[in-house]
Amino acid sequence: MQKPELIETGSFPISDIGVSSRLRDVTEASVESLMRSIEEVGLQQPIVLRKLEGKTRAEERFVLLAGGHRLEACKRLGWDAIPSQIYACTDEYADLMEVDDNLIRRDLSPLEMAIFMGKRKAVYERIHPLSKKGAKGNAASRGALTANLAVSGFAVATAEQLGKPLRTVERLVRIGTSLSEKQLKALKSAPRRVQLQDLELMAKTTDAKDRDVIVRGLASGEAKSAKDALSRHRGNPSATISPEDQKYLRLIDAFKRCPKARQRRFVSEHLEELQALIWEVSGK
Repeated sequence: MQKPELIETGSFPISDIGVSSRLRDVTEASVESLMRSIEEVGLQQPIVLRKLEGKTRAEERFVLLAGGHRLEACKRLGWDAIPSQIYACTDEYADLMEVDDNLIRRDLSPLEMAIFMGKRKAVYERIHPLSKKGAKGNAASRGALTANLAVSGFAVATAEQLGKPLRTVERLVRIGTSLSEKQLKALKSAPRRVQLQDLELMAKTTDAKDRDVIVRGLASGEAKSAKDALSRHRGNPSATISPEDQKYLRLIDAFKRCPKARQRRFVSEHLEELQALIWEVSGK
């Protein structure tokens, strides 16, 4: 399978860039932060586009592969064109480039890392189909060995390319491939950030019902952790959330669900109270 080929670099008209469904949504906070950075020091990294051939030059299309936040920030700043790298590549490599652009970000949560690692493995198997068919060897023992080597090969290649520890990659891949799309979506809406140890416990859980219990508990905010969700389900009286914690979770959930403009209004109208609390917590 032919690898991506860089065919052009330079400033490209923003109005000619197509943006299809993305693996990671553009967030308001990140766009606003990037806009301030661009205004101060300029755009530090070009976006990445894919050229799709047409029967005629007029039918050629250019779609975004990497740089959704950069593109949106430059749009809002009123730019007509944006520095770009344009590649020719297959669908598989287009998906891989988008996944890797997300994986190198430093602000990803453990859950997002696991999701993208699972997606990267799926794309890797499309590019290297033998890695998925390894278990179909002539002998069962040989097939199992080949499958293990294939998984190991993927983890090693990913760790080297992304500069991440091999053990971390292996753990995240196991998590990202063991949970369903529905479960991952539910966990993304949890009021508390889902921790790596919670995800690992779910990945190790062989009982599908127990896994569903954990997902529901974390997604609803009723459980503080995966262990807490299982304890509550099994009737452990010590695994209950206090009324104070319930109020705290409702407060956090309400604030997160508010549009950015409403969050600013809340802070503005309660600024003195918030400043007093900040001083109290910081001990100043």
